[in-house]
Amino acid sequence: MTTDELSGGSEVQSNWFKFLSPGDGIKGTLVGRRDQPSNNPMFPDQLVCELKKADGTVWNVGVSTKKEGTVQRLKNVKIGEIIAVIFEKEGEVSKKGFAPAKYLQVKTWGMDPNFNELDGGEEAVPQM
Repeated sequence: MTTDELSGGSEVQSNWFKFLSPGDGIKGTLVGRRDQPSNNPMFPDQLVCELKKADGTVWNVGVSTKKEGTVQRLKNVKIGEIIAVIFEKEGEVSKKGFAPAKYLQVKTWGMDPNFNELDGGEEAVPQM
């Protein structure tokens, strides 16, 4: 491929949600969940939850497996539930040179009435 063939276009933005300040959060329908091993021994593995927002976009929310309480709550919710993950407050720095711990809250609004496991949230229409 040449440089000319690669010019133009628009960069696709990341779909990883980042908690920057207390109060930040994301709400959507839980459409997937997976364990993501770390590729760097300095950082722990993550539980990655995929949330589908009302506008149809899907966001990844990574939570350190060291946050055992948060991980357990996220594993207790069902695929298809409307949930939110909210950055509640900062804690102490666990290792010198690292950012402070982030305390996360998980909320649920029950099952998404429009969720269908076949396609991740939209109502399935039978083909005739």
